[in-house]
Amino acid sequence: MFQKFGSGGIICMDATHGTNPYDFNLLTVLVVDDYGEGFPVGFLFANREDYVVLKYFILALKSSIGNIRATTFMSDDADQYFAAWSSVMDVSETKKLLCIWHIDRAWQSKISLIKDKSKQIEVYKMLCFLRQEPNANNFKASLGSFIEMLQMDQDLKVFGEYFLVNYARRSSTWAMCFRAVLSINMNLYLESMDKVLKYIYLKGTTCRRLDKTVHVLLKYIREKQFSRIIKLEKGKITHKISKINKSHIAAVKADNIHIISVEDGWKIQSGNNFYLVKLNELGDHQCNLKCSSCMSCVHSYTCNCMDYVIHNNMCKHIHKLCMSETCNNSPMEITHHDNTTNNNDELQSHLLSLKQCNSSETIKKIREDISFMSAFDWPSDDDAALKYKYTFKVWLRAQEEFWI
Repeated sequence: MFQKFGSGGIICMDATHGTNPYDFNLLTVLVVDDYGEGFPVGFLFANREDYVVLKYFILALKSSIGNIRATTFMSDDADQYFAAWSSVMDVSETKKLLCIWHIDRAWQSKISLIKDKSKQIEVYKMLCFLRQEPNANNFKASLGSFIEMLQMDQDLKVFGEYFLVNYARRSSTWAMCFRAVLSINMNLYLESMDKVLKYIYLKGTTCRRLDKTVHVLLKYIREKQFSRIIKLEKGKITHKISKINKSHIAAVKADNIHIISVEDGWKIQSGNNFYLVKLNELGDHQCNLKCSSCMSCVHSYTCNCMDYVIHNNMCKHIHKLCMSETCNNSPMEITHHDNTTNNNDELQSHLLSLKQCNSSETIKKIREDISFMSAFDWPSDDDAALKYKYTFKVWLRAQEEFWI
């Protein structure tokens, strides 16, 4: 899954807190599959989230699956994630994005630097407007005016310095106009996984034993693989496909949409608003996110409306164009490459990894780990006693619980 959807796709990375009562967080690397759903591909339990630990983690991933050249990398507002990723993987074609939810939370926590309540509301509204501006030229002009306003007003000067240092100089990571058609706005894939792990698999409680947490994590991955097999064999109406179908219904019901053919595409008039739809030259292209009625996928056309730019959804304007006879380049003419062989390879890979492991081999592996610890050069008697106590606990757990 990492090799298939990581290169040329979306990589999400974040930490999950509260899975155990100790100071260990669950660091997760996740990819987005061809159905628009997240699939976790790498895990690390660690009591640190600094650059050094993350770099060793990504080095271990690279040694297993090779170099990953992603188009999009999303994390929270912490520099060490992308710094560690870029030090190991190829990021020449990677766009770094920040989760909008984390950005909004950071802004709300710092808006209290402004003492005047009415000015707090005004500044926050302007921040939201900047964040959602879809046009890059309009954004640059509005950003310049906003910074000038912050510097001119003494009440806003402290917050202005914070915004200028932390966000104004890296607007490409959070502004909507720089993430158009990137298919991701917030780190909802990892947030969804966190909720499933905490409230369904862990039943809303913290697991006191870390080995049980690992067992729950492996169970979650196994069921994700079963779900993936079902999607490949039978198909599935995912959240993305459901949104495409709803847009088609909205296009069927819309009577106030008019299509005008122009030189570089089609001008769509919807009420008093005008949108520009263009055809994408895809060639051989395989995509599961398509409308069953229009027989066109989300990549067939582009539109400058908010639904397409922000959510990368096949909007009602594109659906209306596909249903109209005005469209000479019908999406039916776009050839789709048969991906059956690749799906068969993936199915075989999932089935191979889902085979029940041999318990004797697992116990043998644990005994090798214990022997390695026993042979370690401990510098003092206290460390040796600690080593003996730890190795005995590992052996005891292996005998009592894991392999029953």
